[in-house]
Amino acid sequence: MTQAFENMLRLFGCGALGKEPETEYCEELSQIRNKALKQEVWDVVYAAVRGKIEKGEVAVPEDVFMQLEKIFMANVATNMRRVEFNLSTVKKLMEEGIRCCVLKGVTVAALYAVPETRISSDMDILIDEKDEEKVCEILKTSGYTVEERAKYDHHRKTHHKIGGLFEVHVKLHSEGTREHILDGKVEYTEDYALNENGIYTMSVNDGLIYLSAHLIKHLINDGIGIRQVMDLLLYMKKYDNEIDWDRYNELMKELRYDKLIAAVKGIGVKYLGMEFEDAMTEGDGFCELLEDMECGGLFGMSDAENSQFFNLYTKRRSGNNALEHSIYRIIKGENNAFRMILPSLKGMKKRFSYVEKCPALLPVAWIHRIIKLSLQQLGMLKQKEGVSSINNRKMKMIEKLGMID
Repeated sequence: MTQAFENMLRLFGCGALGKEPETEYCEELSQIRNKALKQEVWDVVYAAVRGKIEKGEVAVPEDVFMQLEKIFMANVATNMRRVEFNLSTVKKLMEEGIRCCVLKGVTVAALYAVPETRISSDMDILIDEKDEEKVCEILKTSGYTVEERAKYDHHRKTHHKIGGLFEVHVKLHSEGTREHILDGKVEYTEDYALNENGIYTMSVNDGLIYLSAHLIKHLINDGIGIRQVMDLLLYMKKYDNEIDWDRYNELMKELRYDKLIAAVKGIGVKYLGMEFEDAMTEGDGFCELLEDMECGGLFGMSDAENSQFFNLYTKRRSGNNALEHSIYRIIKGENNAFRMILPSLKGMKKRFSYVEKCPALLPVAWIHRIIKLSLQQLGMLKQKEGVSSINNRKMKMIEKLGMID
């Protein structure tokens, strides 16, 4: 782990908790900024250091400081506008009789010292599957473009020029995550909680389990960033006295993610200015987890790398033989072969403009896509050694964390 990344973690902790940082943490601010941008937490970091820049304790040229201020203000304003727009959409859905729950994102942003600096480009909601078509029609009339949802997918993406990405979940997890990462053992049993702003969110214990499962899923599927770590830790601190810790700790231990959670708490203790009695701050994959975070950024590895690692991990964890695992991936996998090779007409219109003009050319586009995928596969073979090295490194980290044998 580099010194710039370590200082970025400490400054991020100060920004999230509303503490004044030590001046020594601000050295090589340009390098820190690069690390923070990769993690998509620069605005939180900047909120911690801007006061020191104003007082002259951190040397930044005046023109650079003004540019940083301009970007910061614009980012915060855009985020506030996006959040308010999407919350108004949620309230509109509720007025239409839709039972919906806002997931993570804006709900955890409220736990930061300056919530507006915890910037995310999307909002996620959970609805009953029976209401899905009605929700899509309402969103379309509200100016959102709505993508299709494949049979085994757990959510669909919608987009708005103001609201950005608005994800509509009909389930909290994909089949692959539920069965092979969470072993089919995670259940959400509590009623939604009504917030002061009139929006429903998950209850305290269900919310903690979901945030943890979301972090675990990303670690396996692509990678985690410091923002996901902070979201989870702030949630734990906020609701410490309301959480059923026996239930939570027993579940994490049963799923073999207890060391991972201890390491996440350890990051909070060692770098983010937090306190946890059961934190792990060294050994058993702790340093490897930090290195993986630094290398990957907010969402980890590339598509080629994370696809391979997800399959390697889930195969080992499931205990299935190669044939059984391949059959599962082809039929029910989150990125199953049928969907990847033969996307829907709507999906192909986005990939090939001639399908938009002439839908009858869909079979031609499928052949075109198969050729492109074949060429990509040949290119991936050339990168196999590098990808394999990354996967081996990450698998050793997973083993040290006790997530698999």
